[in-house]
Amino acid sequence: MNNQQITEVPTWTATIWIGRKVRKTGEIIDADVVRTVLGDYCDENPFCVSLETTGYIYKGGGEPGFAIGLINYPRFPQSPEQLKARALEIASRVQLACKQLTCSIVFPDVTALLKYEPGVAPWEVQDSKKEAA
Repeated sequence: MNNQQITEVPTWTATIWIGRKVRKTGEIIDADVVRTVLGDYCDENPFCVSLETTGYIYKGGGEPGFAIGLINYPRFPQSPEQLKARALEIASRVQLACKQLTCSIVFPDVTALLKYEPGVAPWEVQDSKKEAA
């Protein structure tokens, strides 16, 4: 018989869905950019996420994107409220790194949309200041 231990926590999952194509330039954000953002977050806040590439198909086109998975990982157990706050923070960081106006987070009970209006997103404001200089 082995000495394996089993640790259980209440199940909780969320998925962050975000595109990779920058609206203004058409640039495709490299997966390594997002890996770095996620790695930095997980190093600062002991946590674990998954990262998968995906594709979006919509009326008039499509684009590549990412699906970022979060679970209530037994090594770092959290309450649903703490996990939701982490998901929102991670989504916000990735949204900035990917220069996306929108980002969806699917929680167990609701789907949230993080949204910037065109022209007021932090990277667009920064770009317009550079152009004015």
